[in-house]
Amino acid sequence: MKLSSQSLTDGAAIPGYYAFCVIDPAPGVHVAMSANRNPHLAWSDAPAGTKSFAMICDDVPASATRSTRMAWKCPPICRT
Repeated sequence: MKLSSQSLTDGAAIPGYYAFCVIDPAPGVHVAMSANRNPHLAWSDAPAGTKSFAMICDDVPASATRSTRMAWKCPPICRT
């Protein structure tokens, strides 16, 4: 199975547009809210007999401000 994205680059940081918050350059302010948009994700070449997909996107480095997105029960015809 292959997972691809037009929004994310393998090994790179998540762009601020897709993050929950971003570093705020203002003095004394640690973070600022971001657009928090869902990135494009697509998959192909699912194994024969696949009944549904479940997707968990977890921003592990975010630790305490961890951002997680989930989708489940996506039918096999669904590809994005």
